[in-house]
Amino acid sequence: MTRESLPKFQPLNVRGASLWRGERHYVLRLDRPYTFLSSAPLGEGLLDCQWMLSLEVGPDDDVSYPVEYLRSRATSFGVPASEPLIGLLTAVLHRDIQVVGRSEDGVTVVGIATVGVSNASGPGQRDVPMSEDALPERAIADAPGTINQITLIDADLSHGALVRASTMITEAKTLALAEAGITTRNGSAATGTSTDVTVVGHSGRGIHFDYAGSATLAGWMAADTAYEAVSRGIRRCIHRMKARNRKPEDAGNLVV
Repeated sequence: MTRESLPKFQPLNVRGASLWRGERHYVLRLDRPYTFLSSAPLGEGLLDCQWMLSLEVGPDDDVSYPVEYLRSRATSFGVPASEPLIGLLTAVLHRDIQVVGRSEDGVTVVGIATVGVSNASGPGQRDVPMSEDALPERAIADAPGTINQITLIDADLSHGALVRASTMITEAKTLALAEAGITTRNGSAATGTSTDVTVVGHSGRGIHFDYAGSATLAGWMAADTAYEAVSRGIRRCIHRMKARNRKPEDAGNLVV
């Protein structure tokens, strides 16, 4: 990577965090590790991390081995190979990335989302394959309707509070889908997509929370930023759908 092509990270509205938005990717960098609860294909579970990468993939991209693919691309973007990395894959257009920040009473939260709804799912529709072998290895990358969310909370959360914050973010996403009238293929209410990823982390600094439900500032702000980011993303989906002369009620089948 030449000096002329070095990425320009822009500071986010949370201390020590910056974001590089590329044409088909974004890289999130932290000046010190956050503790994350993650369902990402690379960097899952509970981990400390300073780097996050999201890649937009298309039908010509070979992501048969998503972990290796993410690591290779991260290195090309300047992410140190020796450092922990959270990596996400989606077919959703990254030019529609949504970033929402809130600050109140010493707590700052930033929510980042890439949103597509063509893979809408919910408990009312069964999408379970007959066997695990029936699920392609690259399905998590290829699904065009994935909703991927990263939330940064500049506060100190217990492990239990981090789990609760993650559920608040999921509830907020579901509310945004419900209000937009997004449904699954069989017409039932969509609560997400079958390949969603949720990543939430806290800085371990500042105000401490043993709980992060809707009655706490950390929980409410996590939900509020997630709701706004997903709502904006859904509106972008519907805007593109209308541009293609499709009906709003077809949002559940929109390839984005």
